[in-house]
Amino acid sequence: MSNDPVTQRTQNSPHEEIAARAYQLWEERGRPIGSPEDDWSRAEKEISAQEAAQEQWVQARNEGVWAREKRTRAQHESDAEIPAFANFSGSL
Repeated sequence: MSNDPVTQRTQNSPHEEIAARAYQLWEERGRPIGSPEDDWSRAEKEISAQEAAQEQWVQARNEGVWAREKRTRAQHESDAEIPAFANFSGSL
């Protein structure tokens, strides 16, 4: 995992994450005077896109887990229909 405070996901508030990314963008541009709104706007868009991508990943993962759970339950329910004392040799 990166030690970069912008890429490392922490418990920072969204405002703090945007501020850190905007600062990084400003530094990458050579610390020009003026136009902090441009860096802030770009940072907001990047953070929002990252959060949306993360949410999609979590949702897809959860759907996969739920589908496996549903298949497992269905299998267990079908197994439960066979009596535990059944003798498959044909006699009881």
